Amino acid sequence: MTVRHFTLLVTIGSMLCSTAWSQRRPGESSEVLATLDGVEYTVEDLERMRSHLPPQLAPQIAQMSHRNFLGLMRNLMGVAKTAEDEGLLETEPYKTQFNFMRWNALANAYTNELNRTLVVEEQELMDYYIENQAIYSAVRVSGIYINYVPASGGAAAPDGEERLSEEQAQAKGDKLVAELRGGADFAALAKEHSDDKTSAQEGGDLGLFSGDSPLPPAIKNAVLRLSVGQISDPVKDGGRFYIFKATDRRPRPLPEVREDIETKLRGLKLVQATQAAQTSLTLDFTDSPRLDERPSAGPSGPLSGPGGQ
Repeated sequence: MTVRHFTLLVTIGSMLCSTAWSQRRPGESSEVLATLDGVEYTVEDLERMRSHLPPQLAPQIAQMSHRNFLGLMRNLMGVAKTAEDEGLLETEPYKTQFNFMRWNALANAYTNELNRTLVVEEQELMDYYIENQAIYSAVRVSGIYINYVPASGGAAAPDGEERLSEEQAQAKGDKLVAELRGGADFAALAKEHSDDKTSAQEGGDLGLFSGDSPLPPAIKNAVLRLSVGQISDPVKDGGRFYIFKATDRRPRPLPEVREDIETKLRGLKLVQATQAAQTSLTLDFTDSPRLDERPSAGPSGPLSGPGGQ
């Protein structure tokens, strides 16, 4: 174990041991196993403390007997108390290190508590479901594929068929969209112009897609927001342009998408609450040009204690 890791254990142990004993519930069955620094510790106290340990410590301490765990507590508390008595919490670099560890631990605790306590109300869930019906529904789509090669002009394929450049494919897509929005038959144009021969034979029909369909983001964003009968602008993705038409839309039932909506809303609430906490303190910068400097680290690295990184 490095000195740095031992210092971290001392800090955690000191914090745990100074608070856990007072959490004993009134009337709780207790068998005192030991008295440490004038405080009695029961089986329940120790088991509760073990359940609250940081994840990086829990596995190794889980293998300890109560006797060994109490011995570890005594050692950690003894060193921590001695360090505190000697004023190390007010001595650099330990003061800065301790403050950053404390801030980080409290920030993590706040985030964990938010995750545990955040509630998504039924009305919030329903409102989000209604407002995002374009996403939480399945849409039947037809498509026209226009392939291109990354060149300034057309190139001949081995079979003699001309391959379009990106600019030519874009122009062809714009022309087809104008025709379709002018009333041209989508199925007929798909059979004539689509480079996806399989769907072209079906008049461009691609089937049903929904929010969890494995589509590239650009295509998913275009497809899911189409109203029935609406023609998309040409969408570029993966070496081709796509033109889509929504031919049908079927809302997905709320129970089917509830978990996804709740996860998204919880995430939004978590971000909002965290950002509010982050900006609750005032930070005013001066106009010093040195603000953007990156000072070089000292011999032991930034904020590193004995033993380095």
